[in-house]
Amino acid sequence: MNIILYGPPAAGKTSVGQMLARRLRRPFVDADLLITQRAGLSVPEIFDRHGEAVFRGLEAVVCAEIAGRDGQVIALGGGTLLNHASRASLELKGVIVCLTAAAPELLARMSGGNGRPLLGGADPRADLGRLLASRRAHYDSFPTRVDTTGKQIEEVTEAVIASINHARLDVRAPGLAHRVVVGHGLLEELPALLARENLHGPYVLVTDENVERCLFSSVPAFSPRVVLQPGESQKAFHSVEWLCRRFVEHGLDRAGTVVALGGGVVGDLAGFAAATFMRGVRWVNVPTTVVAMVDASIGGKTGVNLPEGKNLVGAFHAPALVVSDPLVLATLPDAERISGMAEVVKHAIIGNAALFQSLEASPTFGSVRQIEAALAVKIGVVEADPFERGIRATLNFGHTIGHALEAASLYAIRHGEAVAIGMVAEARLAERLGLAAAGLSVKIASVLERIGLPTLHTGRTASELRAAMAVDKKAAGGRLRFSLPIRIGEVRHGVEVDEALLAEVLGEAGGGR
Repeated sequence: MNIILYGPPAAGKTSVGQMLARRLRRPFVDADLLITQRAGLSVPEIFDRHGEAVFRGLEAVVCAEIAGRDGQVIALGGGTLLNHASRASLELKGVIVCLTAAAPELLARMSGGNGRPLLGGADPRADLGRLLASRRAHYDSFPTRVDTTGKQIEEVTEAVIASINHARLDVRAPGLAHRVVVGHGLLEELPALLARENLHGPYVLVTDENVERCLFSSVPAFSPRVVLQPGESQKAFHSVEWLCRRFVEHGLDRAGTVVALGGGVVGDLAGFAAATFMRGVRWVNVPTTVVAMVDASIGGKTGVNLPEGKNLVGAFHAPALVVSDPLVLATLPDAERISGMAEVVKHAIIGNAALFQSLEASPTFGSVRQIEAALAVKIGVVEADPFERGIRATLNFGHTIGHALEAASLYAIRHGEAVAIGMVAEARLAERLGLAAAGLSVKIASVLERIGLPTLHTGRTASELRAAMAVDKKAAGGRLRFSLPIRIGEVRHGVEVDEALLAEVLGEAGGGR
């Protein structure tokens, strides 16, 4: 795995990169230096003689070359990753740490331009202001960021190391105890990691066709593997039987381990099969989506769907280990990554106001520290109520209406999209009941919309959604109980809602239908 330093001019990429490489005993690569060596000209000379387009072409070629190697510390020029192909190739091979600093400090470090062709005009301050304004959204799109303002090189180096250090969280829930490890590059180390955790074979790896195509080269040591067709439709009884028969075929025994590599569907399905095969075998969850990393992989809930509703059949069977590698998120289609963010927002609303504020400032997500913060919310709830007999129901915020939307659409709508709509609608319920101040639903909707998630649905009537709720597993004695937000960071569970009010809000969730 590479460590890639990026950011605006004079943020400290080269000097920090050199020190970081020495600390970690890795080779240091300066992309601009490679370009000048190849061209036989300095960067300003390339701009002057051939123009920026030629420089960017050389830059792209160099990026492709260094992305093909591993174990490096790499410093990039301040506009390198505006090239989408360069960004994609480097994100797959390492963690990108974006160094930032306040504009006055950047200007002071540059001493009026200092050989930087885009900042060599008569007014460097104005040049820098324009450059930072044009790239603000771009730099903010990198989830791992380190502010270098007022810091010495040694301090920044320590901050970079802290930002990418692995996180280890223990779920201390009676009967459901398990460990979670989060870190860049863990997928490459998976066989060795399982051995260190005393999780031995025989192994059977369960994945789906999409994950196999995108990621399986990262875990070549695992064989045999069982490959499912992708999609929510696979989360059904017929898949459980098929999986268990493959376990028999591949010689899995009670000393072996099932490794689930995939999103929530793969985790739920493989976990449920592991819970029932030979009355229970060990399993390891390796989530590959945002929603699986921050939510579905934690707490030991496994299960399958029925045509009548989602997750109506299942078991509590905790994984022996959860391994989350943020690098795999770079392989997700944009729509899937955005969908998963609904669960991040949910965790922020129910238990971490600071995380919600950070999402208001920038909707970018995926650093180790962010994943750790989102996980801590779920872990705290699971530890307080392992088997969902009380406070764990707070995790259902947005899901009562969200699951109804999924079921009514025959799962044509993505889970995260349904939950996003559900959270806004359920926040409106809280406002109408006087549990939350007016405006909370607008505040939540604003963050969701910035991320790119829907807050209204089309195509389903209030009566259709209410009918889908009738078979929700959260209903008790035929009565629905909601988890509703009081304020950002606090949710109340077990709230009953008048049917007329519920119908009104369900109608509004469809744009007033």
